Amino acid sequence: MSFDDRGAMVFDVDRGGGGDASGPGWREADRQLRRLAKMQAALDVEIGKWLLVAERTRVHRELGYGSLVEYVERVLGWGPRATDDRMRVARELEKL
Repeated sequence: MSFDDRGAMVFDVDRGGGGDASGPGWREADRQLRRLAKMQAALDVEIGKWLLVAERTRVHRELGYGSLVEYVERVLGWGPRATDDRMRVARELEKL
């Protein structure tokens, strides 16, 4: 395994189950993807909680943005639809 100019991992993918000198196999790919999906789900929940705090405390006004959507777009790089979706899910999770 090596790294390219951007620091990304570079390796030849083995089509077998186990890894070898050319890189990890499909089992490792599956394991890592499942691990990352769990981490992402936990982060999504935490981000949702903080978005609600940001909305309630009007963080966007404190930082000079016209709306929470504008703040999120400029600071986090999400579009209005992604922001609306995350806020909707966060509100529903909060009800549970």
